[in-house]
Amino acid sequence: MVRLQNGEVLSLADLPCTGVKRWTAARKRCVVRAVLYKIVTADEIKTVYQLSDEEFSSWLSGYAHHGSDALKETKIKNYICLSPLKLCHNLLETEDRNYGSEALFGRRYFEAVTRD
Repeated sequence: MVRLQNGEVLSLADLPCTGVKRWTAARKRCVVRAVLYKIVTADEIKTVYQLSDEEFSSWLSGYAHHGSDALKETKIKNYICLSPLKLCHNLLETEDRNYGSEALFGRRYFEAVTRD
């Protein structure tokens, strides 16, 4: 369980049920944030929800560059894919803007991921 800067609490209980057929922006945002705040790993999310690397990466990229709005199916065509380094930079800026100091969790995760 993680308490976010805005007072919201995010935990495993907030994750969508397995077998989701329709991915709403809110569900996508929940799983992306769960990975960013290390509640679960990206591999666990992809396995449980049967998501491809490409699909989940596109959610991370969209969220990093444009926030929750990019997770809406009707908005996807308005946004472009980013390189991993640009993704990391934009995600950290988005988290800093939206959540202040709690963005540190996302920052540590992406610094570790992009170190390779």
